[in-house]
Amino acid sequence: MACAFAHDLGSMIAMRGLQGFAGGVLIPMAFTMVVTRLPKAQQPTGLAMFALAVTFAPAIGPTIGGYLTENYGWQTIFFINAVPSAAMILALWFTLEREPMQLGLLKEGDWVGIATMTIGLSALQTLLEEGNKDDWFGSPFIVRLAVIAAVFLTAFIWIELKVAKPLVDLRLLKNRNFGIGTLANVLVGSGSSERSTCCRNISARCKATMRSRPAWCWPGRASRNCC
Repeated sequence: MACAFAHDLGSMIAMRGLQGFAGGVLIPMAFTMVVTRLPKAQQPTGLAMFALAVTFAPAIGPTIGGYLTENYGWQTIFFINAVPSAAMILALWFTLEREPMQLGLLKEGDWVGIATMTIGLSALQTLLEEGNKDDWFGSPFIVRLAVIAAVFLTAFIWIELKVAKPLVDLRLLKNRNFGIGTLANVLVGSGSSERSTCCRNISARCKATMRSRPAWCWPGRASRNCC
């Protein structure tokens, strides 16, 4: 919710970074809890509810976010999770078993892997987002990002294959079922992301054309005449 109080782009990026740092573990942690805490007979139900929540949120999120932004301001999208988060905290407080904190485990963390992954993925994401605007590799900035991404992601892969307790156990990809499942998830996620981006671009083009030529570009014919 701190993002709603950001006063400039820098503070927004900082808050979103903290949000990602804290929230990035929620999905793997939830999956782990379903597998380890529920009895075998209840695990299929738990996994189904987990999958429903994971897919429902990105599907309905843009619609709700767009409505709130249009009618109440962009700040409201950061408050929408307040009530569900409070309910989740209460449920966990009364249902989870009390266990002492084990801060000593932090010493065993793969911090070098975390650092190389963070820098490499950040550079890669910025490259993909800004590349089209900056003429891709015609821009020195994009070239530097590509070099940084290649170096740090290569180092990340090498580290994960060498350390005893890696952040991401890449050796699991040797398992055929796990490897094929991971590849399928990557392809589905990439396709869903591209479809969403394509629909937004087509919609924007159609709206712009309809405003400039309203005499013949009717909504029912937008897909044929405007785009």
